[in-house]
Amino acid sequence: MGVDLSIEPLQVLYEAAGLPPSDLPPALQELCGGGLGFDKPRVYANFVSTLDGVVAIPSLAQSNKVISAGSEGDRFVMGLLRACADVVLIGAGTLQGSPYGSWTPERAYPPAADAFAELRRRLGRASTPELAILSGGGSIAPSHPALDAGALVLTSEPAAARLRRRPPAASTIVALGEETTIEPRRAVEALRERGHRLISPKLGRTALGPWPPTASSMSCSSRSPRCSRGAPRSRADSGWSRPSTCCRWASRAGS
Repeated sequence: MGVDLSIEPLQVLYEAAGLPPSDLPPALQELCGGGLGFDKPRVYANFVSTLDGVVAIPSLAQSNKVISAGSEGDRFVMGLLRACADVVLIGAGTLQGSPYGSWTPERAYPPAADAFAELRRRLGRASTPELAILSGGGSIAPSHPALDAGALVLTSEPAAARLRRRPPAASTIVALGEETTIEPRRAVEALRERGHRLISPKLGRTALGPWPPTASSMSCSSRSPRCSRGAPRSRADSGWSRPSTCCRWASRAGS
C-alpha cells in the first residue's frame, strides 16, 4: 500500500496518557509518529497555530492556509482525522468557500488515499464519512455537489421549510428548532442520534463558537514557524484547550 513518505513523520511532543490503542495501517502509523486511538463518543478537531498561538486572522481571507504555509503534514493530519470519523461537520461559510469541496480523507491528502480506505475498512466504517452542514439560516447553494452526494443539512425549522422546496434528491434536511442560531451542542446531539460517535468538525468561528465542555472534545495543535506580528486575530484557546507545546492529542478540560 503506497503512501508518499516524502513528508516528515509527525513528531509527537505531548500526548495525553491512557488513550485507546489504534488500528492504523503500518504506513499511516509511520507517518503519524505512532498509534492513534479515540475514546467514544468524541468530538475532535485540529488547529494549526503560529508561534504566538494564533489560528485565524479575521481580516485575511483563508488565513488558515497562510498560517499553515501550505504544509503537507497539515493536509495529512486533516485526512487522517477524516478517515477516523463517522461524520465531518462543516458550516455554511466553509461550504460556500469551497464550491467544489467534498471533505473526504483523500481530498485532504491524495497520496494516502489507499491507506485511508484501508483504515476505514479496519474500523468497519463506510467508504467515506458522512458530511453534515450546519446552517441555521439555510444559506447554502442547492447546486453544491456535496448536496448531490447526499450531505446532511442541520438547520432551523423556517430554513428547512424553504430548503425542502428545492433540495437535491440525495440530501437529508434535519430541523433543530425555530431559532436560526443553533448551538454546537444541539448539532452534536443530532449527529449522535444518527449513530455518529466520532465527529470531526471543520467550522469557522461563527459556527463553532465556544465549544461546550460536555461535548467530550479533543484537540490537536500543530505549530507553524510563522508569527502573527500583532495582527488582529483569533487564538487557539478560544473555545478549545490549547496545549502549552506542539502536540498531537490533548483532552479538553472537563471532558
